[in-house]
Amino acid sequence: MKLSENLMACGFVGSTEDFKGLLLETLRANFPTSTIDSVLSTPAVATRFCEMIRESNPDANLHDALVLGTLMSIRRRKECPKKLIGGPSKVRLSKLLADGGCSLGIAEFRRLVADCLKNMCEGQSIHTVLCHPREALALCEFIKTKSKAATLPHSLILKVLLSIRKN
Repeated sequence: MKLSENLMACGFVGSTEDFKGLLLETLRANFPTSTIDSVLSTPAVATRFCEMIRESNPDANLHDALVLGTLMSIRRRKECPKKLIGGPSKVRLSKLLADGGCSLGIAEFRRLVADCLKNMCEGQSIHTVLCHPREALALCEFIKTKSKAATLPHSLILKVLLSIRKN
């Protein structure tokens, strides 16, 4: 279904461009230091972002997958402002894992993350999981338990998962 049809079905009054503008305006105003990537890879932030969108349109039934899926499609477009796209981290993954209390090596951690996605979210792409922040949060918690690293940031886990998809 097209975005315009989804928005109409949800009761959003306005065009697809109005909706995309609302998403970008809300991101810039309420999360000024965040990128689209950082919102999508941090389930708590993604959930809060979706709540803000719903609060600004109380008569529309705008579900998380519609809001975050549209945000993801904005990110993929060439005209997306560069400052809203997160770049690669300058810090080495091995250091981030160690700081999060994970004793696994990079390759072993990447395998664990991929296996957990396969086991917990069978048949779902990482993009689908990211559009459902509560599922993404549950996946992160599962990975933290399996890796015995309770302090690993959710954003690190989801960024590793995104990097696995790209390979």
